[in-house]
Amino acid sequence: MDPMPVLRSEKAAWILGCAAIGVLSVGALWLVGWIGVGLLGLAGLIVTSRVDLHGGHAVIDSGHGSGDVASYARQLDEARAAAASPEQKMAAAAEREKRSRTLYLLNTIFIALTALGLGLFALHELP
Repeated sequence: MDPMPVLRSEKAAWILGCAAIGVLSVGALWLVGWIGVGLLGLAGLIVTSRVDLHGGHAVIDSGHGSGDVASYARQLDEARAAAASPEQKMAAAAEREKRSRTLYLLNTIFIALTALGLGLFALHELP
């Protein structure tokens, strides 16, 4: 049995992502205390905000030579989307809606981690 189709599934990605966040949270709590959990939540918020701002890429210059190339590529994509068929426009809108819902869920989780970590840090560590 080939494990690659299982690893490429969306359910596996969610399970592995949740496990990674859980392990990182426990590690941060063990190493630096509640402030680590709060900082992990803030780091997650930064990543999800960049993904939302840059259309699905957390590192904007990752596949391009310079920052200008990314803006030109975005302009080309917008021009192609304007000339696309109604079915393609509906599919793109559905994909954007799905990404928006996913980012909303992730932001909620990271806001909760931030509030929990920084709140308990203030409660237990500050005089």
